[in-house]
Amino acid sequence: MMITARKENERMTKYLISFKVNPSKQPDDPKILYEMTKAVFAGGDALMEAGVITHSWGTGPGAGILIVELPSYEEAFKLSTRFWPGMSMEIQELIAWDKVQEIVLSVQKEAAER
Repeated sequence: MMITARKENERMTKYLISFKVNPSKQPDDPKILYEMTKAVFAGGDALMEAGVITHSWGTGPGAGILIVELPSYEEAFKLSTRFWPGMSMEIQELIAWDKVQEIVLSVQKEAAER
């Protein structure tokens, strides 16, 4: 996946990506591990500069969460695949609070009116 800046009017969806390093896929040589880790951080920095990653937090050694904005789940999946098998990823689409309220109340209203 090529890193590109977001297009002006492109519809974006937010995704939460939880990641964890897969220790069995990490090199034993500390020098190689160090260089690989620097490359992963550089890739993350480039994705932040492009506006793809909007928030990033570490949750422990080799683990963290990202908020990304991409046009589709498929694009989020493609992004995650770049870091596999070195990391395991879980992707969840995020729905804005006002949209959650709209959906939940609509479904409950429909059920109440039956």
